[in-house]
Amino acid sequence: SDNAASLHDKLAAQGGPAEIAVSPADCRVLSREATLDEQEAAVREFAAAIRAGETSRTRQRAAYDLRFAPAQVAADWEHYFLTAAVSPGVRLRPLAPVSR
Repeated sequence: SDNAASLHDKLAAQGGPAEIAVSPADCRVLSREATLDEQEAAVREFAAAIRAGETSRTRQRAAYDLRFAPAQVAADWEHYFLTAAVSPGVRLRPLAPVSR
């Protein structure tokens, strides 16, 4: 959605981990220049949204599983190491499967 894209872009522009900005309803992005009072207000507002059922635990969990679950992180690192440019003669071996 456009809201998710703009949230993603806003977070990326601030140097944050854009991978967490999946759903505007389920996360908040604050400006680097936000004052302590603004930060506190945003946290209270987000907590109220959680308590009111305006966020989705299912969407939050799906975003986590898609990007940060241990098996996904291991697969991402394995892909990186197997496709990264390496010095001639250096051979990388696949990582052992992640046990659950």
